Amino acid sequence: MRRNKCPGQDSRYWKAEDIRERVCPYCGHPLEFWKTDVRIKCPGCARNVANPGFNLGCAEWCAYAKECLGTDLSEIVPRKLRKIVDEQFERIFKDAPERRAEVRAEMEQGELLCREREINPLCTLVSLMLIRAEASGLVTDMKALLEEMVNEHGLPAPVGEQVWDLLSDLKGRDTASLLLEDFMA
Repeated sequence: MRRNKCPGQDSRYWKAEDIRERVCPYCGHPLEFWKTDVRIKCPGCARNVANPGFNLGCAEWCAYAKECLGTDLSEIVPRKLRKIVDEQFERIFKDAPERRAEVRAEMEQGELLCREREINPLCTLVSLMLIRAEASGLVTDMKALLEEMVNEHGLPAPVGEQVWDLLSDLKGRDTASLLLEDFMA
């Protein structure tokens, strides 16, 4: 008896946007990501490149997620945390569309680098967002905003502490550039 595939994983149900073309962040070689690719090896430089469009949002509600993914759903919780970051990002940068695009691109680059190095990107994304918001004059008190994210929006307290430690270590330097350069090294 043939077992049905999950509609999200079955390419018969895919749309054109489920296959994305990007360039390798390391060598510029063109890459093609299918929505089910977590990462692929670049044919140009042989480095593993994370898929920026990889999303398993269905795993949060589907009863067959563990069977389908072969992993416990608790490993997918970071997606919910990313939603908190995205909501705060939109709130902070809503009146600065030109800065929003720049900072979003930096955050995507930071996330790609974290994924490539198999590092949880959450602290990097929150730190980068806060640094750029303050530098743009959109936020005057990073600590207060970070505490609000923890106390009112569900960002875990240990993440907030790690972000504040990272921001304190970077204080007074070109922090956003250093944050990204650290991953490039």
